[in-house]
Amino acid sequence: MIKESKIKELIYEKVANLLDIELSNFGFKYLKSKRHFFRQEKCYKQFISLYSQYSPISYNDKTEQLFLTFNLTTSIEIPDFDKWCLNTLDRKTNFSHSIENFAYQIELTFDDFTDDDFFTPSASLEFKRKVTLSLFGVNQQNKDVTSFNNLINQIPILVSSLSDNSDIKKIFENRKYPLEYTYTYLLFFGGLTDLGQEQIHKTYQFIIEEIKEKLKNSENEASRSIAQLDNFIEIAKKVANIQFLNPYERTIKIRENQNRKLEFSVKSVFVETLRIDISQFEIRAFHVNTKGDILLFANNKTVFKLNYKGEIIFEKTIEPPKGFDDYWYVKSGLILGTDDFYINNFIITAENILMELVLPLKKMKNKKLQNPHITDLVFSEKLDKYLILYENYFLVYSKTGLIEKTLEIEQGRNNRIITEKDWIITQSKENTNTIIDFEGNQIGKYDFGNGNNEYQFSNSYDYFICFAFSTKSQFYDLKTAKKDTLWAHPTFIKDYKERMYNDIEHNFDLGNAKFSPDDTYIVGGAYHGKYVAWNLPKINRIELLPRLEYLELFDPQVSTVYCEGKSETRVTKPEFVDLDGQIFFKNRGNHISNIIFLENGDLFLTVIPQSKIILIWNREFKNVGMQKIDDHIEYYDDKYLTQRTGSEIIIYTQK
Repeated sequence: MIKESKIKELIYEKVANLLDIELSNFGFKYLKSKRHFFRQEKCYKQFISLYSQYSPISYNDKTEQLFLTFNLTTSIEIPDFDKWCLNTLDRKTNFSHSIENFAYQIELTFDDFTDDDFFTPSASLEFKRKVTLSLFGVNQQNKDVTSFNNLINQIPILVSSLSDNSDIKKIFENRKYPLEYTYTYLLFFGGLTDLGQEQIHKTYQFIIEEIKEKLKNSENEASRSIAQLDNFIEIAKKVANIQFLNPYERTIKIRENQNRKLEFSVKSVFVETLRIDISQFEIRAFHVNTKGDILLFANNKTVFKLNYKGEIIFEKTIEPPKGFDDYWYVKSGLILGTDDFYINNFIITAENILMELVLPLKKMKNKKLQNPHITDLVFSEKLDKYLILYENYFLVYSKTGLIEKTLEIEQGRNNRIITEKDWIITQSKENTNTIIDFEGNQIGKYDFGNGNNEYQFSNSYDYFICFAFSTKSQFYDLKTAKKDTLWAHPTFIKDYKERMYNDIEHNFDLGNAKFSPDDTYIVGGAYHGKYVAWNLPKINRIELLPRLEYLELFDPQVSTVYCEGKSETRVTKPEFVDLDGQIFFKNRGNHISNIIFLENGDLFLTVIPQSKIILIWNREFKNVGMQKIDDHIEYYDDKYLTQRTGSEIIIYTQK
């Protein structure tokens, strides 16, 4: 096979150099690092870009000719429009308008290659290549291929087409999607105000009609379009100074209490106290504090706070400050030690006051917008300060929200603040978790296996585990500095893989794990529906086995196998397997989404939303019961359970 580096050399050097001879006559320059030709014409940047097809080398047996197939695309960018959007809408557009896409073929000679340009693929790589080619459709990808000589002759037409299309009205008329917002903004940027206003009114009416149709089915289905209308109304005012009304008022509603119970033991009984209708919103996050107040974060913008009765006591739309990008996924939660909530760097206090902990503004290159997302936010009772991890900074704020201290740290998406110990955990790309104090002094470094970027401390902070993707999870005793291994799947046992998982992929990661409240054991859930526990401090492994009568409640794995043109549906039900005198639970899917400890660890729950059940276990790791549920369950403040479905959130309070 031909090396990928050689194919790139042929396209981005040989072909590009030949094209450069012609395109330079029209004022285009070749930017090798970007793999495109570029020229500026008035406010328009014009691009002719090269890229490779999959498996682009072909050989014609009859003519003994060797060909290289490549693609060429033309597009237009308008940097001044991007700046206009940034100033008008406080958002970056990176506008690019595609015009044409062609496939071309150039004849090669064997002199274009040397022995070093080839390699012998492994059997596995050759098989993958054949499968990819069969799925990709070789004949389809070479359809309508033009010769290189024709390309050279077509260059004046290609260039002329770019010039003709460098016109805002033509760009708008040739847009791919009729109601794409960015093209409407472009009309106002270009001074085509009448056409822009006409298009804005068409878009508004289209969204209204779309909502009407969706409401015929359900409010939940229409919620996204109603949120889209809110966003559109806001933009229309900024761009065109047009004020539209949203006739579909959205609000959080309270549904009738159905008095459901979740009973796990005589001591642990939870009764339904509130049922919240969220069908009109996309809820990104929700939390409950010790008073029973509820925080809802909807559509990445609106914050609602409800009291324990379901009355809305706070509602606010939050926006990233000027110069920051939009919110996508934000960190949120309850600030421990208080009844305050936080959404990213905004705090909603127990007194219903919104406070922003202002993030430091950086000078960004190339008009980029700054990342707005924090990694962690806590309150330190000891320091009487708010603490934030943001990118590569540890930030200390006063209670009034002013930055008092900045410490540069190693950036990592799983960095965390531990206020109980005055620790900061940073995670490096080299698979290392480092503990430092609030002054930046190193306390310890702990390596973890590839992909094990999740971690948990025991409640006493004597133990530390790293898990997620690798077969082996890491266990550290911080008192003795001893390191050990947690095996979610005991793949070291003879015949384990063959008997348990011979028919599916061999991925044996530990998806989640938690320490019991008294730190006497760990519970974990792994891939392939594996449930396991470890006793502490000896970390003896215990296989968690559901009761036999519950096996029928588990969703079986249903798969379709194709053989000789026929399909066969296979159903794999959970079962127990005896390996060398030890019983194991063979399962498919049915992963544990949450582990909840009750009664100081005398009971624990494993939530399995796929099968809509909760399994109840005692301290001796016996499955002592089961509870059916509608969806995922969360636990708050040793007092509240919450259950969320697509259209509602149910709050249960412990009796």
